[in-house]
Amino acid sequence: MAIGLAVALTGMPVLAADFFVDPDGSDSNDGLAPQTPFATIGRGAEALANPGDRVIVAAGLYEEGDIAPARGGGPGAAVQLIGDREGSFTGRPGAVIVSPPAGVGTGFLVLGQVGVTIRGFEIVGGRDAGIQVRGARDGAGSADVTIRDCTIVASARHGIDITASGTVQLIGNLIADHAIGGIALAGGEEEPIVPFLSNNILLDNGAGGSGHGIFIEGAADGLLQNNEIAGSGLTGITIRGAERMRVVNNLIHRNGTGCAEGQVCGHGLALGSASAAVLEAWVVNNTSYGNHGWGFLFGNDGAPSRGAVVLNNIFAGNLRGGVAVSRDSTCGYIAAFNLNADGYGPDTPFNLISMAIPGSSTPRGATSACELLARAAPRRPSTPAVRLPARSVLPVRRPPLRRWTLAGSISASTPEPRPSR
Repeated sequence: MAIGLAVALTGMPVLAADFFVDPDGSDSNDGLAPQTPFATIGRGAEALANPGDRVIVAAGLYEEGDIAPARGGGPGAAVQLIGDREGSFTGRPGAVIVSPPAGVGTGFLVLGQVGVTIRGFEIVGGRDAGIQVRGARDGAGSADVTIRDCTIVASARHGIDITASGTVQLIGNLIADHAIGGIALAGGEEEPIVPFLSNNILLDNGAGGSGHGIFIEGAADGLLQNNEIAGSGLTGITIRGAERMRVVNNLIHRNGTGCAEGQVCGHGLALGSASAAVLEAWVVNNTSYGNHGWGFLFGNDGAPSRGAVVLNNIFAGNLRGGVAVSRDSTCGYIAAFNLNADGYGPDTPFNLISMAIPGSSTPRGATSACELLARAAPRRPSTPAVRLPARSVLPVRRPPLRRWTLAGSISASTPEPRPSR
């Protein structure tokens, strides 16, 4: 029996336990050793009792869904559901596959929990999302969720669908072939979500034209880095209603597969909407090519965005053009050192500091307009940003991509190469 120490919210140490799951086990077992495992992941999730508890799942096929952890963790001691695909805990390496039966909504369902980690699973199907996070019926919100090293494919809606607050980390996941979209993140009613998305690959999500690769709303102080987003039905990355977001070193291509000829949609990266502005975003070192719309679209005259810093990006082969900034969203816009082979929208400042930065030597009328916008815009308080070591932005990960086949197995295919920079 594996037992460790965690610290409860009271500050007193409590025992954290490991629970084991194996397809050949029994839910009447105690689950406390690899020799006495539960048979279902759901039973293991029900057994979670203390911060730091873990459910360790052996290789195999688990035909179950709506797997809901009974509790969350505490500060520095999240509860964890771990697919042991390398056999580190169980001695039996292999894929850990969750396949929700017909009519079941999700693979994993987190409701009103704080401090939950899900990693190492392959989730196939579901009539809603592969992994869904929501508040509980009693009003308790979810927060501080990590999903990493998962392959999530072929659900009827989204791969990952989260409404939460606090830091949400999505790291090293493959998300493909979902009917509505790849990742959907929304902040809670009281607090913003702080998203950290790194080294994820999103392919062919919402391919019928119904959704985005990544959609984020109600966020602050987040970071999207080293992700690849391709083949989305609409836009590759959409962010709205957000402040101080950083979009760094992403590869965004071939999005807008569901857009009709002549339709203005399917951009590589779009920040802001007619009802929800984006303030003080950094867009740095991304490559956006071959998209149906603009390579980068910033702002909307219905809800002017402001303060974008756009540096050292590549925009090429995008059908509508390289960069477009709405007329009312040029306030504080800075762009430099971008390679744009596709041209600019009519109101877009061209690779220089825009006219409306408060305190600069710009015309008084423009400065005043910018200051009025700044005063009128509601602002969220700063939230703790994800802190990374210096020089932490690494080249985009390029493992073989796994694709679900009709034969019921995961097969390898080779990703498209990133164009030379």
